[in-house]
Amino acid sequence: MVTDGEGKGDDETRDTMSVSVHTERKKVTDGPNAPPTDEVPRGTAIGRYLVVHRLGEGGMGVVYSAYDAELDRKVALKLLHPRKVGTAERHARLLREAQAMAKVSHPNVLAIHDVGSFGNQVFMTMDLVEGGTLSAWGKEANRTWQEVVRAMLDAGHGLAAAHAVGLVHRDFKPQNVLVRRDGRVFVTDFGLARMQDAADDVVTDPVPAAERELERRHSHLTGNLTSAGAVVGTPRYMAPEQHLGAAVDARADQFSFCASLYALLWKTHPFDPTSLARRADKLRASESSSASMRSNSRSEPAPTLIYEPPSQPRVPARLRKAIMRGLSLDPEQRFPTMEPLLVEIQAALHPPSTQVAMGAAAAAMVMVAAVGAWAWRDRTRTQLCSGGSAEIASVWSPAVAGAVQAGFVQAAPDRGSELARTLVTAMDGYAGRWVQAHREACEATRIRGEQTESTLSLRMDCLELKRKELAALVRLLEHPDAALVDRALDASQGLSAVSQCGDAQALAQVGMPEDPARRASLQKAEETLARVHALRIAGRYAQGLTEALPAAGVARDLGFKPLEARTRLELALLQDSTGDQKGATGELQRALRLAEAGRDDVTKLRSASRLGYVIGYRQSQPEAGVEWVRLAEATLERLGAERYPELESDVYTFLGVTQLRAGEFPGALAAFQRSLTAVENVPGADLLRTRALANIAAARGRLGEREEAVRSGKLAVAAIERLRGLDHPILVEPLQNLTNDLLELGRYDEALPLADRALRLAETKMGKDHATVADVLDSRACLYLQLERPKEALADAQRALQIHRLTKEANAAEGFSWDAIGRAQLALGKVPDAIASLERGLALQPPDDGVIADIEFGLARALVTARRDPARARDLANKARTAFTTLKNQRKLAQVETWLANPQGSSRGRK
Repeated sequence: MVTDGEGKGDDETRDTMSVSVHTERKKVTDGPNAPPTDEVPRGTAIGRYLVVHRLGEGGMGVVYSAYDAELDRKVALKLLHPRKVGTAERHARLLREAQAMAKVSHPNVLAIHDVGSFGNQVFMTMDLVEGGTLSAWGKEANRTWQEVVRAMLDAGHGLAAAHAVGLVHRDFKPQNVLVRRDGRVFVTDFGLARMQDAADDVVTDPVPAAERELERRHSHLTGNLTSAGAVVGTPRYMAPEQHLGAAVDARADQFSFCASLYALLWKTHPFDPTSLARRADKLRASESSSASMRSNSRSEPAPTLIYEPPSQPRVPARLRKAIMRGLSLDPEQRFPTMEPLLVEIQAALHPPSTQVAMGAAAAAMVMVAAVGAWAWRDRTRTQLCSGGSAEIASVWSPAVAGAVQAGFVQAAPDRGSELARTLVTAMDGYAGRWVQAHREACEATRIRGEQTESTLSLRMDCLELKRKELAALVRLLEHPDAALVDRALDASQGLSAVSQCGDAQALAQVGMPEDPARRASLQKAEETLARVHALRIAGRYAQGLTEALPAAGVARDLGFKPLEARTRLELALLQDSTGDQKGATGELQRALRLAEAGRDDVTKLRSASRLGYVIGYRQSQPEAGVEWVRLAEATLERLGAERYPELESDVYTFLGVTQLRAGEFPGALAAFQRSLTAVENVPGADLLRTRALANIAAARGRLGEREEAVRSGKLAVAAIERLRGLDHPILVEPLQNLTNDLLELGRYDEALPLADRALRLAETKMGKDHATVADVLDSRACLYLQLERPKEALADAQRALQIHRLTKEANAAEGFSWDAIGRAQLALGKVPDAIASLERGLALQPPDDGVIADIEFGLARALVTARRDPARARDLANKARTAFTTLKNQRKLAQVETWLANPQGSSRGRK
């Protein structure tokens, strides 16, 4: 077998590399005096490869771990026994066959990188697989019949790929199939040799003496691959024509494949090799070697050579029938090629996905003899992967859409019909993308052979999780209230992108538990998580929290880290949405650690980027926040941003808002523009595009481009209202940004209704003590100051300060509140209090240059009014003037310059 049994990993690589540098190579020539290779010493150079250590020996040769110095990698090097090669003609024949094998390129065939001569021997270099044989894999755990079938389907596709280039294995069996540690299956030893591993058989019963004799009787023939009448193979899996010594084709491999599948499923063999051999001997003795194993005489009873499978485990009748057909004694009665056999097995494994295809297949099989297997495949390929439509229809269909529309009209007669139409369009789009992803995953394995059965299984598991999320949301939509009607589109576009199920590498990294009971528990927990997800995207945060807390406990007890990471992330998002920043921070950090441990890069990315937002924006620690988002950005780069446009948009949105908080407005604008670019042409990403547009407007406002910001902001608010309804919480920040832009333009009366609306939404949707409520209060306080309503400004700012303090003592966001408090106190004539408040605000250095300039100018005026430190007052005012100049805030710049011209005459009353 080609596997690194010692599992030395990186330490072995370093040791091997030292051999090539410090050890005198034992160079062996390619001439006739080359030493025999019953044991090749460590450090021997065979071609460009350095031998490291011996992995095992088989009937045809020895396998070594070796080091490829040119490509700096470990390989498996197989060296055929010279006594098995014989003449120069056979040497050339084996070399040509090895070169043909090297042309086979398939995910389930062990890759051969190089072939060549070593003395009078043939060597091959292959991938070094860390794992074991399929036979050992089948005994490692209580494998379900489905797991066995999936693994064998992978191997079957490898066989079919070899057949396509004219190779016949002649010794297919579970011991010649490797299973890597990540579950990937590889067929080995095509047409050359079998690895002797008597201890690694499927059946644990002792081998009968007669069969041991049979093994010995055939063992000397295994090296003779071309002589007429040679018996090649392993008796327990050999096709009848191999026992006869007749010519064999790919149908012999089909027989061995079905014999192997039979043995793995039922833990016994489908025939007695001794009986089969005796039947062959009888036919040979009667000079009927060209006859089949079936009786040719009516007087002679047909021998029962192939046993019916045991009753346990129970497998679909269709699968039993396919296996038994592949075990037909007469090659003509088997499937014409491996491909129709594999389609039958796949249909038995996933009957809902292939009902239509198999109906067409049954009709097409009548034509196979006439038109060949490829014509059969062409006729069935359209139906073969069409099952996704039926699966998604069980969740979302025209009938379900009609029921949802009726519910919307009843819950919100004034707007339900219109919003339902928009929702149905979005849901139809999602369902269509799901079906397309399902078809693509199926065709990649079933039609194009580009991926393994195990990869297909992972992709289908991923799609099933998306289907569960859709089903959970549909159940909510079928019984809506008025609030859900308004945010339904937002909920539909909050569903996880089905495109994520196309990243086979990321899915394989996470994997799934092998134990059936644990897997079933996991799937049940995923249904609960899907409901929690649906409640969150539907805006039902309190109910989501109620269900998320016990779900997190269940996920922890299951011990599958990726599931627990996703559950903790959902809990954190709900906590953040209800204002529990401390809880959200802790859960996000926990989710990130679990995702890292579980190799779940998608959840790691989402956790890190949201953590950056909560810490950097919510808690006003932008430097720390940016670091978390940068971690998410690096994870995105490893995943491949082109595969995850929605997540890319999220990452740069969170980076942008955190940079806004830090006052890095050009960087924020660039991040928002990248967020928009990521989803500009992505179907179903309307809300993400609208969000990006709103954020671009906010950044332009901070850069002093106020008129453009107002125009963009109004368009964004209108788009959000159209897509999400009039009272979605995501409207709060666009309304707040629009308020600030109008304030800076002096359009106070236009700004106040928007500020009032933003506050109502924040309090209603997020809770009265949510951090966003404090942000809105700070903004409205500044507006009240400009409207010369200092008492209302003071009340808003003091309430905002109380909310800020719920998060963390003396965090920088308090500086926004102290600014408004101090300026309101100054306007009310409370000068000493104003000085104290503004000094506290300045000491906190809030992450906004404009706010710092406001504090500096306010403190300058308060100091002059109190007749204290005029030099410092003028210095503060000059700093404010510089900041307003940089920020292009002409209104405030004019105020500062007017005051500097006459400080005593203009100190009181300026806001």
